[in-house]
Amino acid sequence: MAECTVTSRLNHKQYQITGLVTPCITVNLPVDKLYTSNWHHLQGIQLADPTFYLPGKIDILIGAEFFYDILQDGKHVGPKGTPILQNSRFGWIVAGCSNNIIKDDLAHILQMLSHVVPRISN
Repeated sequence: MAECTVTSRLNHKQYQITGLVTPCITVNLPVDKLYTSNWHHLQGIQLADPTFYLPGKIDILIGAEFFYDILQDGKHVGPKGTPILQNSRFGWIVAGCSNNIIKDDLAHILQMLSHVVPRISN
């Protein structure tokens, strides 16, 4: 376990959390670039992760004991098959499913997780 300081890039407010340090949380996500040009409900919104649509390393997995403390009022729902936006202290969080994710991507994620999970439990 380790004490960590998480800082909002929007207002530079700092939060102290205790967490488990692991070499890898999961595979780079998303597996492939997401095409967001038709996701008009994202336009003009200050996102917590402005490059969420590009494959990249997951830096932190926030547990429920802290996650609900960072949520704020506000939610944007787009068309069916697009993710929702949830307001947070870090900016708007993009969450939910996307029509861009196909069965092969899910199979790849599950395969990679099968290698990560045993390392964490040992």
